[in-house]
Amino acid sequence: RNLEDYDKAVTSYETALETQEKCLEENDMINAEVHEKLAETYLLSKDMERAVASMEDSVGVKRSTLGSDSEELARSYSKLGEYYKRSGEYSSSIKYHTRALRVFKHHDRKEMAATEHNKIAGILKLSGEPNKAMEHYMAALWHSREARLPSTDPIVADTIKNVASFQKG
Repeated sequence: RNLEDYDKAVTSYETALETQEKCLEENDMINAEVHEKLAETYLLSKDMERAVASMEDSVGVKRSTLGSDSEELARSYSKLGEYYKRSGEYSSSIKYHTRALRVFKHHDRKEMAATEHNKIAGILKLSGEPNKAMEHYMAALWHSREARLPSTDPIVADTIKNVASFQKG
């Protein structure tokens, strides 16, 4: 895709938000969805600053609407964590992945907790904290086992691969 397509998409989403502001309450979930689509468009066009800002807007609406222990909010926290990681803002990335992790643990979603531990470990490894990274890799494996995931499951396979690469490097 070319930049012109992204510009058109951004304009469409911004127009939708302006229109919705006139018709809907600020914290309507439709606004959260449009902010998230806008964030994805910014991400694809490599405008990380705007991608993060739009995703933060989406998270804010979801937090107000759904409450702080919503699994849907946790998925958005995880996405925002990934956006921050791509921006090189590792501490913010860890913060949002940790928030997602807490919610997934609260709902006893062991496979999602394993995924978040794996993501946090990767960020810690990138930021030069190998001991903390290994703790999260081990926690990911524990949650995977508790979720009774087979060794062929992508979460388990990724964690094992990450532990192996960690030990090599």
